[in-house]
Amino acid sequence: MATLSQPHSSWPSVLVVGAGPTGLALACELHRANVPCRVIDAAIEHGTRSKGIAIWPRSLEILRDLGVADEAAERGLPVRGGSLWSQGRPLTSFDLAGLDSRYGWGLVLPQPETEELLERRLVELGGKVEKGVRLVQARTSVSGLPTVTLESADGQETTEVDWLVGCDGPASQVRADAGIAMSGELEQYGWLLADVRLRTGLPRDWINWFLHANAVLHVLPMPGDQWRLTMTVGAQRPDPAEWPMARVQQLVTARSPVPITLTSLEWLSGFRVRQGIAARFRSGRVLLAGDAAHVHSPAGAQGVNAALQDAVNLGWKLAKVCRGEAPDVLLDSYDAERRPAASLTVLMADRMTKGATLSSRFARSARDRLWSNAGRRGVVQRALPPVVSGVRQGHPAGLVPASAPRLVARHARGLLATVVGRPYVGARLPDPLLDGSGPATPHRLWDLWPAGTPAVLAWAGRGRRWDEVDGFTALYRAVPRDVPVIVFDSPGVPADAIPDTPAWQVVPDYAGVVRRSLHAGPDTAVVVRPDRYLGGIGRASTPAAIRAYFQTVGGAC
Repeated sequence: MATLSQPHSSWPSVLVVGAGPTGLALACELHRANVPCRVIDAAIEHGTRSKGIAIWPRSLEILRDLGVADEAAERGLPVRGGSLWSQGRPLTSFDLAGLDSRYGWGLVLPQPETEELLERRLVELGGKVEKGVRLVQARTSVSGLPTVTLESADGQETTEVDWLVGCDGPASQVRADAGIAMSGELEQYGWLLADVRLRTGLPRDWINWFLHANAVLHVLPMPGDQWRLTMTVGAQRPDPAEWPMARVQQLVTARSPVPITLTSLEWLSGFRVRQGIAARFRSGRVLLAGDAAHVHSPAGAQGVNAALQDAVNLGWKLAKVCRGEAPDVLLDSYDAERRPAASLTVLMADRMTKGATLSSRFARSARDRLWSNAGRRGVVQRALPPVVSGVRQGHPAGLVPASAPRLVARHARGLLATVVGRPYVGARLPDPLLDGSGPATPHRLWDLWPAGTPAVLAWAGRGRRWDEVDGFTALYRAVPRDVPVIVFDSPGVPADAIPDTPAWQVVPDYAGVVRRSLHAGPDTAVVVRPDRYLGGIGRASTPAAIRAYFQTVGGAC
């Protein structure tokens, strides 16, 4: 990996506003690429409670690449699946065990602990969070750069930065000062969120959604001996003072067919959600991520997960631009890729909430039959885990700007490829087990090269050697010298020889697991982006797609 031992003092300055999971993960990505950034947060300390506690498998993969997943798993509570109930009857269930991921489970971890782990990792990488520092105003100077006024206990300062990233939540000051509109609507229901201790026969590795008339109750186990209850409670934002434990118990008893007895009420919060999405995620040198860019209902528990996806997508691109390896037009792809994905998350959360709170008895009956039949036919198990977990989410818009019709065509191709189970440019790279996996050898595909760097995966043509004109010579010339290239030795397409360079290696794939996961054949070459998504698919002997990727983004991160 081509990195510098110390950040370059002349590289552009980056200010990240907000030290929640989004801002911290983004800062870690930048520092890992030796790009310095300044992180500020108005709060003095992390909060003690939070709404975001569910971390799905794709997010665990991100945390693993950042180096904090193992400790997160030790602190958190694994969740292996969930069940949907209606009117006191079970409709369907799903489990996460069959996912194409090393994480066949989700994790329940309170957001303050996620933040603590990420902040500690940021310090290890040479960064820090400036706490108690508030953004007062951001404006664009005559030079075209963001000028920010910051306030702390030491007074005010005004400074110019090259890049300003708003990770400052739903009421984002960065978004407001940049004049970026936030479309959306106030959800029609008030929500009550309660952390409780209770007695129940419900398993502690399972989520349950209880639908009841035009209301819903989510029951989620938490680390230790607590549980998180999330429920709709009318059309207004509920006042926690009006909800003693006896009243919460009454509501839970009415909605859950499984006996649940509350023994203590540890924390209670009432809220309404103004679902929406920013009109754009980039405006010149201002970028938005996380809740500053999109907000949705708690249905599906996607908040922290969507935020981490923003951070990992933006992080490597901003690092490339700051290092001078790619033009800043690359950052347009952040909006092109993440805004449609976030829009879909907002839409799905909205549809899930509305579908769970139907008032019509006929509509509820039709919904229940649909879920029940889909569950019996295996449709729920095949479709729901990849979507909920995030492993199915892709970015078909790609890195190269395109006209609206061309973008529509890319999304259509991506959707079709997803339905038929084939890879496409912008899809997440599969992570299958490798031949001969064991304690002393890499376990999965992603283990073959360092996190945060690109890689090229290739298969030889039948009977071809790399030093022949139609062998690996063209691929060798197309790939920067510091980028890892893994050539898979498969039956019928042996890797007879590879270039004599440390960046190239031969890996056995005799069972064809990797080849099948990518639908690869002889002479296939695939480039993997630093965020583990496919950046190009082509041929090793004529690697135009691979060359185009590196011409767009430069060499290794």
